[in-house]
Amino acid sequence: GREFEIPILANMVDHDPQLAAVLEAGDNDEIWVALSDKRYLFNHALLRDAAYDMQLQSRLRGLHQLAANAFEQQMRQEPALEPRFAAIAYHFEHAEDTDQARSYYGDAGDQAKDDYHNEEAIAYFSRGLELTPDSDSQSKYRFLIGRETICQWQGWREEQKTDLAQLA
Repeated sequence: GREFEIPILANMVDHDPQLAAVLEAGDNDEIWVALSDKRYLFNHALLRDAAYDMQLQSRLRGLHQLAANAFEQQMRQEPALEPRFAAIAYHFEHAEDTDQARSYYGDAGDQAKDDYHNEEAIAYFSRGLELTPDSDSQSKYRFLIGRETICQWQGWREEQKTDLAQLA
């Protein structure tokens, strides 16, 4: 993304002692700016996009896998932090680990639903459903019932009717 977190990045690079120097050099070259002692922002989306696009597809999959694992580790180490299910799902999906991505999209949907972020929840449940094979009826049920509940709350009767038909 446009922003990145130092604890996640440090975990991804196995706490490389040169990380601080690299961050400072990027800051000096105005590639990114520190938002806090733990969070940085790329100054231009084009710089971030160029760095991302220069990577080989196989390397990107590996980086996304590292990022997903780093977020999971952060959740275990700092349980007081709000879970980052959507970020983990995104990275697992781009690491092509659809089973893990699907599970975390369900968690992200539940979290967004519980917080009444209904459109986000619908998006997460829908993405999880797209990644679910037809043979996995338990996962399909989880995503459909999540969406149907939100449609009920919002009065979106046509969408609710569609989800209920699939549930039946």
